[in-house]
Amino acid sequence: MSELLELLKSALSGAWGNNVGPLQVILALCFSIMIAVYIYCVYALIVKKSFYSREYAITLVGVCLITTVLVITIQFSLLVSLSVGGALSIVRFRTAIKSSLDMMFLFWSIAAGIMCGTGVALYALIMSTVLTIIVFVFIKLPVIKTPLILILNTNSRNNEEDLFQTIKEMSRYFEVKAKNATKYTTDYTIELRSQKSNELVKILTDKEYVESVSLLTHNGDIHF
Repeated sequence: MSELLELLKSALSGAWGNNVGPLQVILALCFSIMIAVYIYCVYALIVKKSFYSREYAITLVGVCLITTVLVITIQFSLLVSLSVGGALSIVRFRTAIKSSLDMMFLFWSIAAGIMCGTGVALYALIMSTVLTIIVFVFIKLPVIKTPLILILNTNSRNNEEDLFQTIKEMSRYFEVKAKNATKYTTDYTIELRSQKSNELVKILTDKEYVESVSLLTHNGDIHF
């Protein structure tokens, strides 16, 4: 029992040094599997359904385990470490990462594998716990609504004052981003913030000189 406790302590705190045998490798892989499955579950909970990829989630588990084995292997063989470095420099990974959040999970999986492979699984557990708390806290923070984009097609060039007055009354802020005028028509692209966007669209549609109204949202950066 005492030997098992010493083995667990060495795998958690990095005390095994160069004395790595089959039991240490198995223990490192057990910790790696445990953390990899945890990362898999957190990824499934956090990532939106529209962007969730089961294959990518499984890849996170595999990357963690492979990294653990590689780190254990290259610690005790210069030849193997040079071979791994050469192989990784040749291989080209062409799979595109869909979002920066996916990139974070990939680095998380790699870092956890390195920590388990070097015998400091305790650091991997602490990192995973703290990172999970931080990610969930930021996800729960209220989201600042992005401005709306209003696109107007009008059949007149003489009703601009009435148009802008209506938009001003129904919105907290608006700014004309683009204006395209021809001999008989004028098109506007307007950025605005409004709590009454649906009502604004209805009012604008009812105006005789307005041909069409489009209201869009965008996912760009927010300027304060």
